[in-house]
Amino acid sequence: MSDLLAERRHAIAVHEAGHTVVAMALGVPVTSVTIVRAGYSGGRTNYDPINLPETDGIIATGGHASTERWKVRESSQVHEKLPLKWPGPTPIPTRNDHKKLRRYAHELGKNPEGDTHYWINGRLTLADDILMRYWAAVEELVPILFAKVTLSGEEVTPIWEPHSPKLGATTEADRAVENSDKTDD
Repeated sequence: MSDLLAERRHAIAVHEAGHTVVAMALGVPVTSVTIVRAGYSGGRTNYDPINLPETDGIIATGGHASTERWKVRESSQVHEKLPLKWPGPTPIPTRNDHKKLRRYAHELGKNPEGDTHYWINGRLTLADDILMRYWAAVEELVPILFAKVTLSGEEVTPIWEPHSPKLGATTEADRAVENSDKTDD
């Protein structure tokens, strides 16, 4: 495998690991995750449909948040809030995520000309908060996903479990979803 191809596959693994960890932190079981290219998508994280646009929106921004956090992982910033902004549909890794986010925002009645971008950036902040807390899970998942290319939900769960919050405990992820309902109205 060429260095460029390996670098691209690694970047996709980082992106998909972000979606996966955010989903699991929000209590949404992942059924599979892959870095196999399909159409415009460099990879895909699959989970059972939850039909909750707020939660889906946070998961959809997890890939970009993970990519940005990975860039600073060697510095002290990995443990700090990052000043993230949604890049829009232009970068290829976010194109499909952007389409999903616009659909979720529409389902929530957000005005495409006004508050959709604000809503998306809010979800990105929530995803980054989750990743900051569970960054060790991303770092553990990335090399495994890179090596295996595709993981089933049964393979993802044991990677996630050591990092998951204890049952019954209110997590930052829980509070993030609860607070997003209060602050977006």
